[in-house]
Amino acid sequence: YFTWLSGFCLLFVVYYFNASALLIDKNVLDISPLTGIGIGVGSFVVGWVAYDLLCKSPLIKKPIWFTLIGFIIAVGFAYFYSQVFSSRAAYIHFGAMIGSIMVANVFFVIIPAQKAMVKAAREGLPLNPQLGKNALNRSLHNNYFTLPVLFVMISNHFPTTFGFEQPWLILVIITLGTAGVKHYLNLKEKGAVSVWVLPVSVIILLAGAFISAPPKDPGACNTKIEFSEVHMIIQQRCISCHSSKPTDDIYKAPPNGVVYDTPNDIVFKKDLIMQRVVATKTMPQNNKTGLTEKERDIIRCWIE
Repeated sequence: YFTWLSGFCLLFVVYYFNASALLIDKNVLDISPLTGIGIGVGSFVVGWVAYDLLCKSPLIKKPIWFTLIGFIIAVGFAYFYSQVFSSRAAYIHFGAMIGSIMVANVFFVIIPAQKAMVKAAREGLPLNPQLGKNALNRSLHNNYFTLPVLFVMISNHFPTTFGFEQPWLILVIITLGTAGVKHYLNLKEKGAVSVWVLPVSVIILLAGAFISAPPKDPGACNTKIEFSEVHMIIQQRCISCHSSKPTDDIYKAPPNGVVYDTPNDIVFKKDLIMQRVVATKTMPQNNKTGLTEKERDIIRCWIE
């Protein structure tokens, strides 16, 4: 419960209180901050209702079909979020949706079933075995949700994932691969032997890395780029946020303490600039200042 509450508070602080900067990407969908917040919070309720109905359907007795339908629904949410929010926010909302389901499983099903069974034992009443079965199913689902949620919690530190042109696809691949790793660990704990689950899961994860990798040959740099040209681009596209005195309408302090006030600041951060501006194209945030592909190439050639 505390994990969920602290995460929900962080969701508000980072994404909802700064919705126009981090939640909404007008290049994806131009909506108001309040609309975005409503969609985000509402999607958690919709996700729980859809999952709960699936658990109460006859499919719960058919694990393969249940898993397949559940995975398709998860893919739908990943795609939906990527069509509404910025890619970073899409990842976080996907994780928050699954995390909310995990907490709801504990609150609405697992703990009530445990209390009912303890009460029945104390009072010598007949025990309803279905309560234990329901709790077991939800606990098993929570077990498989853990690794995908853990990835999403740290995904903002890995722009090569959410920075891909189809961010939902990488999110789905990593979700499937990490769930497969969890399945292997569960089989191992039961003493079962599986020779294909882990290799297949690793191949799935490597496929995501292969698909999202930047191009090997981004193009030759035929002319020498002077620093003055790069400095001018930084001044026009980056300095509004990454300055000791930002002029951006949202950021009143430089994000992560990164500043480009002097030429030495830019040179010192050249590797970070290469990763965020050139390789993953996740900076400027939501390309708020309109950095062009030609300008990214100029920066790349100067660094190279």
